[in-house]
Amino acid sequence: MPSNALWNTHPHPAMMIAILAASRGYRPMTTVDQTTHFMRAVTSADVRADARVVRLGRTMSFGRVTLFGATDTKPVAMVSSAFAML
Repeated sequence: MPSNALWNTHPHPAMMIAILAASRGYRPMTTVDQTTHFMRAVTSADVRADARVVRLGRTMSFGRVTLFGATDTKPVAMVSSAFAML
């Protein structure tokens, strides 16, 4: 199973990239909140992330990242994030 550091950092850049893509360019932002729900153990060494922007706002943006094992279709964790748009 990946270390705690990987679990806590992997979704963060995925969500930031999703927000930047939805914004169609660079916008400075900072993390306000991030909550991780662990659903089960990873059965492979690789983890993939599916990042979705829930709401892209002028001052705040919200997103959800679902983590999967590289060879599995069942989620292993779900992360909800809130970003202040600076």
